[in-house]
Amino acid sequence: MTTPGPLVIKKCTFCEGIFHEPTLGSGNNLGATYWTDGKCEAPMLPYYPILVMCPHCSEFIWLEDQETIDKIYWFDLPTNIDTLLELTEDGKKYKQGVAQQLEELEHYESLPQIAEPTAEQYIIFANTTDLTNEQNVLVRIEAWWLINDRQRKSDIQIEFSNEEKENLLALEKILDKSNPADILTMAEISRELGFFERSIALLEEHNLTSNEFGSVVFDMSKKKITKVKQVFLNLK
Repeated sequence: MTTPGPLVIKKCTFCEGIFHEPTLGSGNNLGATYWTDGKCEAPMLPYYPILVMCPHCSEFIWLEDQETIDKIYWFDLPTNIDTLLELTEDGKKYKQGVAQQLEELEHYESLPQIAEPTAEQYIIFANTTDLTNEQNVLVRIEAWWLINDRQRKSDIQIEFSNEEKENLLALEKILDKSNPADILTMAEISRELGFFERSIALLEEHNLTSNEFGSVVFDMSKKKITKVKQVFLNLK
């Protein structure tokens, strides 16, 4: 079951425009779908990007760096209007407070929500902005996932544009060569770009051919298939 988190109201550091950010109170990965590019799609655990665009000025903003000016917690609000009507005279102050909170909620919900960039916008941002290595990896992966979304649940196999290929090559260069998870990502990048022998060599060199992700990438490389592939994990 997915439980929404508070309605978080933030202010853009560039234009001071006010917007609301979706948050998650709780969720789980039951029924999740995993993919060879590392993306996880879980119906009860929605994914929210941490780098978005301000809905007012369209500047890129890191959500964690934006000032929070208010929060509305859903569980603080009565779920039935009868709750308000049944309040005694002594509860008038509480009733007025709830009414004010409901007005604030209605106002805040009318504010624009964050805008998710396109893959092309993510790539341009990564190419033209001074980022930490961690930020660079995050941005380029966001672009990669959006590109693969075009073919993730269809039989269509897309061709990467030159800019999209360059994004993957740039991502591969900044990954941690000592981290098994990053090695798997490098092997998947090589496979999706058609460098099948390199993908196979990476997996064999680091003993990842029997890994749940690695085995799928290895098999697809042997078959010379570049399309992103679903991975069925044993989650017992």
